[in-house]
Amino acid sequence: MLARSRSIRTRFYETIEELLTRKLAEHGRLVIYELHTYNHHRGGPDAPFDNPLLNPQVNLGTAYNDHKWRPMLERFMTDLRTFEFPGGRLDVRENVKFEGGYFAEWIGEKFPTTVCNLCIEFKKFFMDEWTGELDSRLHLAILSALESTLPGVQEELAAL
Repeated sequence: MLARSRSIRTRFYETIEELLTRKLAEHGRLVIYELHTYNHHRGGPDAPFDNPLLNPQVNLGTAYNDHKWRPMLERFMTDLRTFEFPGGRLDVRENVKFEGGYFAEWIGEKFPTTVCNLCIEFKKFFMDEWTGELDSRLHLAILSALESTLPGVQEELAAL
């Protein structure tokens, strides 16, 4: 089982490297939106929510991005913060909960100046963590918020 798991992982990274190399040959530079979610109501369904000061609605993990990408990272966060989200603007912060995982580190090592990996962690404010019930309105608004960042990301990419 361990050997099979390692083989799957190796093939995943080989496939991603092949894909990114092909796309880089076509476009020169790339931006990845790596999406994750995290829990913030860990004490149980009747317990208080985790401290919002330590749990932004959106955490952007940037620890493995080359300094070249700083303007793009700033623009992405600014554009998310200014999106008219239902219930108010999104709390978007950097490296509070997570700084990026192994995939982000791997991208940063393999393609430091040609691929910007946006490691985006959404707090599960759009659903009930304990029942799995989704708030469709907020879930769709997250998609719209991410879409709203595309023009700015493309503009920053073109400026490089």
